[in-house]
Amino acid sequence: WTCGRAADAGFGYWVQRGAHYQAQRPLLPAAWQSFGATASSASASTKDAGTAVPWGQDAAHFAGHIYVQDAASMLPVAALLDAFPEGPPQSVRVLDAAAAPGGKTTALAAWAAKVGGGVVANEPNAFRRKALVDNLLRTGTMPWTAITQIDARNAGKWWPEEFDAVLLDAPCSGESLSNKGVRDAWDHPESQLEYSSHLQRNLAASAVRALKVGGVMVYSTCTFNPKENENVLAFLQKTYGDAIEVESLDDLAGAERLATPEGYLRCWPHLHDVQGFFVARLRKKHSTGNEKAVVKGRKRRRAHQIEDWRGKDKWNRVFDNAGEDTQRVPVGGTYFRKGDTAGNMGKRMEPVNKKEAKRVRKAFMDTFGAFPGDDEPGLVLRRQSSEIWLCSDALSGLDATGLRRNGIRLAEMRAYNLAYPAHWEWTLSFAHRLPENGIGVALLNKQQAQQFCEGQNAQPDWTEASAMAKDGMQAVARCGQFVIGIGRWFGGQLRNDTPRHWRQEGLIL
Repeated sequence: WTCGRAADAGFGYWVQRGAHYQAQRPLLPAAWQSFGATASSASASTKDAGTAVPWGQDAAHFAGHIYVQDAASMLPVAALLDAFPEGPPQSVRVLDAAAAPGGKTTALAAWAAKVGGGVVANEPNAFRRKALVDNLLRTGTMPWTAITQIDARNAGKWWPEEFDAVLLDAPCSGESLSNKGVRDAWDHPESQLEYSSHLQRNLAASAVRALKVGGVMVYSTCTFNPKENENVLAFLQKTYGDAIEVESLDDLAGAERLATPEGYLRCWPHLHDVQGFFVARLRKKHSTGNEKAVVKGRKRRRAHQIEDWRGKDKWNRVFDNAGEDTQRVPVGGTYFRKGDTAGNMGKRMEPVNKKEAKRVRKAFMDTFGAFPGDDEPGLVLRRQSSEIWLCSDALSGLDATGLRRNGIRLAEMRAYNLAYPAHWEWTLSFAHRLPENGIGVALLNKQQAQQFCEGQNAQPDWTEASAMAKDGMQAVARCGQFVIGIGRWFGGQLRNDTPRHWRQEGLIL
C-alpha cells in the first residue's frame, strides 16, 4: 500500500485488516514480522477500539488515504524501485502491462510523480479497467497515469524501447488463491497450465521489447508452479541471450528470507502468512534486434480488404507491418496499421494556450484561493471538447494505440453558470491540499459529513468561508482530514454535486 496521495509521493503503511506497519526507507520492511504490532492509521474512524470496520465503510479508504491489498502484492513494486537506488530518473516512463485493479499502479505513479514522470496502465479487460480507473482516481494518482486497453503481447510492437521500467504482473493460474477460499485453485488441467505459460512468455517477450536499453523489468505471478515462473525466465534468457541480465533480489531489504538460489523471490502462505507470490527482475543490456520502428502513414483498411484466410469463427488473421506476429480482428472490422491512430498521446487533446490557461488559474484562485496541481512537475493542461484536462507530459510522445484516457478532468467550460468550475476528478486528486479554513472549503461535522456522503445537502456550521460565500460558488466538503465531496453554496447551504457513483452510505468517520 501507499499513503495514497501522489502529491505526498510517500509509502506509508502496510495494511492488514485492522493493523499496519509504519514503513521506513528502504521500501520493504520486515513486514511479515510486524503485522499486528500497532493499530491501523484508519483506526481513528472506528466506532470503538474493539470494533473492526469494513474497508468499504472506512473513511481513510473512502478518501484515498490508504489502499488495501495483500502485503505480498507490493513485492514487485519494491523490487522495481530497488533497481533505482538514486531515485527515479527525470520524466521516467513506466509501463504496468496488466494493471487492474490498480494497487501496484498507484505506488508506481506516486514514485514517478516526484520527477514529473508518468505511468501507462494497460488493462485489456474493459470491466477490470473501470475498477482500475476508480482506484487511481480515489488515491489521487490518476494525473500521472494514462489508461490503455490493448493486448500486452503487442506492447513491444507499439512502444519499442520507450519505457525506463516495465512491471508485468502476469495473468496466471492463481494457485496461491487457495488460502483465500478460492475453490479449485489447485485443480487446473495440464492444458490450462500450458496455455498460461505460453501467454506469459509472449507477454514477457513483448515487455522486454518495450524496455529502453538499461531499463528494468519485473516479472511476477501469484502462482507456484515453475512452468509459469522459472520456466518463463529461462525462456527469456534463451531467446535474448546476453541482451538481458537477471538481477538477484536476495539483498532486497525485508525480503531476505524469500530469496531462491537463482535470485528470485518466492512467498509461501504457510511460511510467511501472506499470499503466495513469485518475483523476478531483469535488466536490458542492449537491443534484442526485434524492436521495430513505428511505420509511418495512416492508410486504413477494412479487414475484408486484406487478402488472408478467414477462420470458421469469422475472424481474420492480419499480419503486422513487420510481418512477424499476427493480430486477429473481426471480419468486417477496421484494421489500423501501425501509425494509423490519432498520433501520439499528446496529440489526442488540444493544447491549452497561455491566455486560456491564465483564465483557468484565475477561476480556481477566485473560487478556492489556491490552485493545487498547477505547479506539479510534468503536468500540462489539455483540452478535449469543452473539458480541460491535466495530463502527464512525459507520456505525450507515446503512440496513442489503445488509449482510453490520459490524466484527469480539471474543469469544464461554462458549466453551472461558472467560467471553469472544478471537476470532481480534480477534487479527488488535489483538494486535500487546500487550506482547511480556505475560502473554498466547507467544514462539516461527522453527522453532516455522513449525510453529505449519502447524497444529501449540508448546512455547515458558520465559518468565515461560509459567511463570505456567494450563491453558486463551489466548495469542497471536508470532515477533519478527509475530503468527502464537492458542492455549491445556495443560501448558506451546500448543495451536493458529488457524482452518484462516489457517494457512500454508512461511512464511519
